[in-house]
Amino acid sequence: RDFRTTPSDTAAPGPPAFKYMALLQKITDRQLTTLTLSVDDILAWGAVDAPPAPGAAAGSTGASLATEVSGNALRMREVFAEAVDELLDEMEPSPGVVIVEADPTRVLMEQRAIVHRENQ
Repeated sequence: RDFRTTPSDTAAPGPPAFKYMALLQKITDRQLTTLTLSVDDILAWGAVDAPPAPGAAAGSTGASLATEVSGNALRMREVFAEAVDELLDEMEPSPGVVIVEADPTRVLMEQRAIVHRENQ
């Protein structure tokens, strides 16, 4: 969820660019169906105003998360999918974008959530 408030490129001039929020907005607007996270972005995330985990060295947050992602991809995919689903639920379509209530993407998200709850 920190990708929502962490700029993807703090060295670039001008206002911060929130790469993943822009991609999530495209998913909300049904212009995109897949979100791909870059391990490089996860590594960089630890160096951008993110406090280190308790007992960890400063700046190690992104590195330790990147290690987790690389070592346990299936579990981390599930964790990221849950976080993305939460964010998508909070988002509204861009002005001028009309989403049909029975949109297939929304139906699939709801079905996946039901299956996930049943399997817990």
